[in-house]
Amino acid sequence: RYLNADHNRFTGPVPTSLKQCDTIERIRIEGNSIEGDIAQDFGVYPNLRYLDLSGNKFHGKISPNWGKSRDLDTFKISNNNVSGGIPLELIGLTKLGRLHLSSNQLTGKLPKELGDMKSLVELKISNNHFTDNIPTEFGLLQILNELDLGGNELNGTIPKEVAKLP
Repeated sequence: RYLNADHNRFTGPVPTSLKQCDTIERIRIEGNSIEGDIAQDFGVYPNLRYLDLSGNKFHGKISPNWGKSRDLDTFKISNNNVSGGIPLELIGLTKLGRLHLSSNQLTGKLPKELGDMKSLVELKISNNHFTDNIPTEFGLLQILNELDLGGNELNGTIPKEVAKLP
């Protein structure tokens, strides 16, 4: 149920057996040099609550399959080489409190639907290549404690709805 191998010197690909482990609840392998395609090397984990793959060498796009992990409360993939955008399937994760996607190669507009994620406490998406405006819908994130948008290519003004967040 729990895999914790964080901050070691592991290299190479994710073991293929992990893709079949549908009972797993926590995966912590951050701070290694593990590599692979983040969309292909992981399975569907219906019981997963916590995922931290930060600080590795993962590439590829964020799979919509992560949205099938309905109990997921923490999703951290910062400091990798992940590309593409934020799949809308993550929006359906009603328990997700921590979404950390910083320091990747993510692109596109910030989805306004992120404002529907009422359980978000931390949204860290700095140091990517997001463009356009900050959606006014981010002002709906009433329990948000940390919003990190730095180091992107955002423009326009900071919406007054965001400036009024408690």
